[in-house]
Amino acid sequence: MTRAYCGGVWDLFHYGHLCLLQRTRALLGPSGILIVGVISDEGAKRLPIIPFEQRYAIIQALAIVDRVVEQPAHDSTEVLKALPELPDFLVHGDDAEPLAAKWFEAQGGTVVLFPYTEGVSSSWLRTILAPPGTQN
Repeated sequence: MTRAYCGGVWDLFHYGHLCLLQRTRALLGPSGILIVGVISDEGAKRLPIIPFEQRYAIIQALAIVDRVVEQPAHDSTEVLKALPELPDFLVHGDDAEPLAAKWFEAQGGTVVLFPYTEGVSSSWLRTILAPPGTQN
């Protein structure tokens, strides 16, 4: 059975997030297992707008996702090591290589970078939602 891991903060869940998960599901096919990591509030580079529990629930509610795990840090290496079986694929958007990429490939896994969805991002949404004069 083919497995993929895709971790992220998933703050302000948007179309780009959905595209990444749909592309991952298409890579796996209907019988594959899509495991999604949700980075904790403490592990995120900046404090998410949506609290961890709500972001986790959003990802868990998606029919294309088979399993959701908490990812305590931005680096997914420890989560990948803790899984009962190492996934075949580590998936990320091509805007940045995942921190676990070199370790994952050394274990025999394949890193897949899907094209970043232009025109929408959580960072961009934060700038729109932030009141004037506040920091994002």
